[in-house]
Parts: sequence; C-alpha cells; structure tokens
Amino acid sequence: MATHRHFMSLIKGGHTHYQVRVSSRPVFTAGDRVDILVAFDHGAIEHDAHRLHAGSIVLADQAARPALPAGCPASLVVLDFEALAKKAGSPILANTVALGASGALLGLASEALDDQFVRRFGSKGEEVIAQNRLAYRLGWQSVAGLGLRPPGKPEKPPAAKRLLLHGDEAIAWGAVEAGARLFFAYPITPASEIMQWLAVWLPKLGGAVVQVEDEIAAINGAIGASLAGVRGWTATSGPGLSLMQEGIGIAAMTETPVVIVDAQRAGPATGLPTRPEQSDLNEVLYGSHGDQPRIVMSPATTADSFVVIQAAFNAAEKYQCPVIVLTDLNLALDRQTVDLAAFRFLPIERGEIDTVPGNYGPHKYPRFAVTEGGVSPRPIPGVPGKTFVATGDEHTPEGHITEDPAARVEQMRKRLRKLDGAATLGDEAIWYSGPPGADLVLVGFGGTYGPIAEAQEELVAQGYRVGHAHLRLLRPFPAAELARLLGAPALVVEQNATGQLAGEIRRQTGAGNLRSVLRFDGNPFTAAEIVGEAREVLEA
Repeated sequence: MATHRHFMSLIKGGHTHYQVRVSSRPVFTAGDRVDILVAFDHGAIEHDAHRLHAGSIVLADQAARPALPAGCPASLVVLDFEALAKKAGSPILANTVALGASGALLGLASEALDDQFVRRFGSKGEEVIAQNRLAYRLGWQSVAGLGLRPPGKPEKPPAAKRLLLHGDEAIAWGAVEAGARLFFAYPITPASEIMQWLAVWLPKLGGAVVQVEDEIAAINGAIGASLAGVRGWTATSGPGLSLMQEGIGIAAMTETPVVIVDAQRAGPATGLPTRPEQSDLNEVLYGSHGDQPRIVMSPATTADSFVVIQAAFNAAEKYQCPVIVLTDLNLALDRQTVDLAAFRFLPIERGEIDTVPGNYGPHKYPRFAVTEGGVSPRPIPGVPGKTFVATGDEHTPEGHITEDPAARVEQMRKRLRKLDGAATLGDEAIWYSGPPGADLVLVGFGGTYGPIAEAQEELVAQGYRVGHAHLRLLRPFPAAELARLLGAPALVVEQNATGQLAGEIRRQTGAGNLRSVLRFDGNPFTAAEIVGEAREVLEA
C-alpha cells in the first residue's frame, strides 16, 4: 500500500483528500489515476476529474448535489451518507458508511472489518463498535447489489509481517534504535510528526522531548546534549533550517556531533507549507557562513528513512560534525506498507570518544589536536584530568581563542580533512538499477524515488534501455561513482524551479548531457509525466 495526503494550510476549509493505492506487489507511490473516488463535496469531483477514466467509480454524497463534468467517462453512484450514518446511530459515522460502500466495490465481505473496529474503537465501548459495524454494513449493502467493480482488483500478497508507516515515523523509530534519547524541536510541517511520535515513546525509554520556543533554541539544545555525550538531535523544515544555520556553523567549529532532519516543503518564506518540494538542497549543501565540514544524506523510501537516520548518528560522531538528513513532504507524510524484514538495524558507532582519566591541567587537554584524518579524540565533559574549552571562535588545539594565521590555517585544514574520501553510506551512496550502458539514466533524490522507479519500469516494458540512479549521499558528493553511471544522457527529476540537483551534478562531475524535469506546483510527480519526458529524449 502507498498513500498520499493532500491538505491545505488552513485551520478549516479548503480541499483535502487522502489517496490510497493497494497492490499485491510493493508500491512506492499513490499512483497516477483514480479508480474509486469518494466525494463528500462537489469540489472533490472537480479536483480529481482529470484522473478519472472509463472504469472509475465515483461514490458521491447526495447533499453535495454531485454531477460529473461533461465528457467524464466515470460511473457516478449517489448515496445519502448522512441518512445512512444516522440510521447507524450518529451522523459522524458517514466516513464508515463510505468505507463500507468502497469495501463492496472492492469485493470485501460485509463483516471484513469487524475485527478492525474492535482494535480501533475498543476503548470507546461496545456501543461505538456496534455502530461502526452497522454503518459499514449499511454502506456495503447500498452498493453491493449494483454489480459495479473497479478495474484491477489486487490479489492477496504473500504472507509477511508488514507495517504501515510514513517517513517521519520511520525516522523517529530509527533514531531511537540509534540510541538518541534527547530531541529538541519547534513544531513545523511536515516535521512535526517526528516530535509527536517521540513524545509518546521517548519517555518510556528514559528519554525526553523538549519543545522549545524556536528553532534557534532547538539546534542549540541539540548541540548542548551532544557536547555532553548524549545523542541529541532536532528536526525542522526550510524556514526553521534557515534559523538553525548559525548553530550548524557552531557545531562545525566546535566539532560537536549533531543530527538535523530537514523535511522540505515549498518555499521561500512560508511558501506552500503543506505541499511537497525539494528546494532546500542548495541550503543544506552551502548554507551557513564560512568553510565547514558537513554531511548530507537523503533517504529514498520509508524503510530507507529508518536506516539513513541511524547512519547519520554514526557519521556525526565518527566525523564530529553536523549531519543533515534531507527528506521531503512526500516521503515524510505519505504512508507506505513496509515488510518488517526490510528494516535494517545498524550497530551503534560512537567514534573517537576518550573516556580514560588523564592528568592534564585545567583547560590544557588538546581537544582539537591536529590529526592526519582530521578527527580528534573527544572526551565527554567530566572525564577527570581532561577538561577543555569549546568556542565558536578560531582556537588552538586546547580550544583557546587565537587569531594566529598559522593556527587558523592548521585548524581549518584539519576540520576540512575529516571528509576526505569519506563514504558515510558505504557502497550505497547511490542506488542504481538498470542495465550497464543504458540509453538514458533517470536521476533523483528523496521522495521522487517512487514515481521514478515506476517510470523506469514502464519504459523498460516498452523496450527502452533505461537506468535509475537515486542519490542517498549528497555531501560528500559521490562524484566519481555518479560520473561512471552518466555515460548516457541523464534526465534529472526534482521538485524545484531551478534544477538544484542538476546544477550540483554539473559542478561535481562536469556532466553536460543533463536535462531537467522540474515540478514545483505543490503536487507530487507522477510516473506518467516522467515517462513522457523520457520518451522525448529517447526518441529525439
């Protein structure tokens, strides 16, 4: 199953819908078309009419006075949702009535969800369970005898333990598995669900969620926790990340591990706060002032979000620098069914932590000792005989402020050496599928994985030799590996107006055979539009 949540940034009003795609095989996108549309108002029909086809069925509420647009080939079924809901016990049950009608179209039995109602409403008592069961049956009976069936009813998939999660939940869970126990954040869409999940689970595990007054306090709290030896972290979106940039620079200068999740949304400023976009790439790569080491990772799927956040905490402590996990609204909030076997649990790697007591005098410990690899031993504050100074100013190996030119050059080079040759995601910096020597390579990052993967599958089925390269590590940029894959023309698929990923690929690899496919209207890519763009290139 894959879902997509479309909602407006309003307290009340505006169009909203929740799209669900069910398949007997793994899917990573909610799909291009609509087979069943449940419309509680006329606006729902108007909004999605362009995705209806000859086999589509529209279940519409009578109160909305529904009508199909001229030329729309779908079938319209009008039901009195409110009357059926009242018959079941309450008008609030209209959703369950619609669920029953949808179940009948899909060939589900009238009692198919009886156990689910117990799980969902068991704490509210038998009456509520009984009302929902009746509402489902009334909706089911109102449609079951019409003989309508949507196309392509999926077969039952092989038995497996599956979870239905969105990326924010997977990131929160993965961070817990990575040993992160302190989370600082200010609520912001689409990152808030991370905080909500952790607020339930962290206290049960001896941790805490701290909701602070703004994103500046959030990054500073996370840095403070990490400086003290705790895996602290934060999550935000574009506007909050802008406020965090000075703090990210402090973490780089003091060589303090910190993990920041940026769940992108459409900008600039407030932009479209509930719509997907991928326009923070330049900011996470080049934001904040001064030269500094930072690592940027980007998960591709829900299961990958679980893995990448663990890798981020390991990399932050291994290289003693900020790590940004770059996700986006599609990946953050769209739910996917994931086999539990797909979740990988990484060992916790804490890097060069020095816990052996010493006999250094006060503030004499060389916390920022110059090393060949750029990473210095890091004592946790409180280790006897190893107190040190950490400052945002340039400093000596002992941490004392200095403006000596030679010391400046030595420390700057040391910090920048950290990431020389770093491969923080091992051999999986880029996920590639497809034939060697493909005629076209589709390139993307983040939440575009699903539509690109489906577009590649469709193009291959049409007889084209097409590859798919999806970047999971964006800094240090895997330039050599990507250059090997780009012998053919490349179609770079990204949700922004300026082709930020394509620009970075050109800077890093010198590739000139790139063409951009851009979308920045607040809606996710569909596989069909990527297929269309790809065929233009292949058939040129």
